[in-house]
Amino acid sequence: MKFINWLRLQLKRSFDRIRNENLKRNALQAIPFWCASIITGLAAVLYTRLFVAAEDITTFVFNHHAWLLFILSPVCFLFAWCLVQRFSPYSRGSGIPQVMAAIQISSPKTSGIVDKLLGLRIIVVKVCSSLVMAIGGGAIGREGPTIQIATSVYKIVYQLLPKWWPKIAK
Repeated sequence: MKFINWLRLQLKRSFDRIRNENLKRNALQAIPFWCASIITGLAAVLYTRLFVAAEDITTFVFNHHAWLLFILSPVCFLFAWCLVQRFSPYSRGSGIPQVMAAIQISSPKTSGIVDKLLGLRIIVVKVCSSLVMAIGGGAIGREGPTIQIATSVYKIVYQLLPKWWPKIAK
């Protein structure tokens, strides 16, 4: 904890030395993008590795107990559908139309709807349901879900900013 306080103090001192106010504002606006970009990159790599592992499970089942796919596929599809229906109905689909809709309707009046389309719950349900579908042998891709996950990460980082932080358009 002492290290974090020391680091915070050093960064504040360095930041206070900047005399150009436009540079300060631009730097403060860029920092959330950098953080969200790093988190998104790590999340995308982790999601890809999990997806490949799920595909490996399906390949193993197919190569060693092919008959088990007749049971595994319907069970996984039903379980993935139940996950989505129960915990986050807005996480169904590829993810790209949900992101486009969230961008299109983004305003203070519609923040409740955007919260349903993008957020932490979406990330968890989207990852879990697509991995279950991949284990069941579903023909699904990871690109659309990755886009919705990335957009959710950016939205979460934006929401975590303090009130005084210079905002940019959502």
